[in-house]
Amino acid sequence: MSLSEAQRFSQDLKSRADLLALAKGTNLDGLVRLAGQHGYEFSLEEAKDLMRANAKRAGKTLTDEEMDRVAGGAGCGGRDSQCQPGRTQPGQCHMYGCSAKR
Repeated sequence: MSLSEAQRFSQDLKSRADLLALAKGTNLDGLVRLAGQHGYEFSLEEAKDLMRANAKRAGKTLTDEEMDRVAGGAGCGGRDSQCQPGRTQPGQCHMYGCSAKR
């Protein structure tokens, strides 16, 4: 398991519509399971580390509450979010490298 695998998965979500379609509406735990089913190996903690790193690069800090919302499914492409990889809109998830905060 590694952070580089989480980064590879994040990049592939941006370029593979089929993978993104499977990820929509999935919480962070589900994203890690989905990744495993498609040959990516990383832990939930590594996914969170990637989200924190992406937020930091964007000049943001994810609070524990924001991390819990994402881990619970809010903001990772669910029905109530506007998350699209590579776009900056409210409700986006830092797993995708988005820079907007909810």
